[in-house]
Amino acid sequence: MKHEMKTLLALLAATGFFAATGAQADTVAVTSVTNLSDPSTQSVVSKGVASFVGTKQIVLALAGKTCTWVGSASAIGPVGCNYGITVNGANQLSNPESNSNPNCTPASQMIAMCK
Repeated sequence: MKHEMKTLLALLAATGFFAATGAQADTVAVTSVTNLSDPSTQSVVSKGVASFVGTKQIVLALAGKTCTWVGSASAIGPVGCNYGITVNGANQLSNPESNSNPNCTPASQMIAMCK
């Protein structure tokens, strides 16, 4: 649980730090799943969302990796770049989501942009 909270705090700090000026509002939503094994096999799910003025790129630390995605200040279009991702119980990135702005990082490339 501490790791997931640190991840969410790092996300909020990173997005706040990189929030400069931009044309649109961007969002990043992170869902964190913690699997319990004893005394039961339940999962604890936490979700955090950060909204900020669009930047050229969005940089955040997740699951021991640094992710760099396109921000709305670089994307051309009427909407911001809105992303969602899950850090699953195995501390792996999964379920990437990206809005329909074709100039933002597509969901199919989001995890590959985390190194």
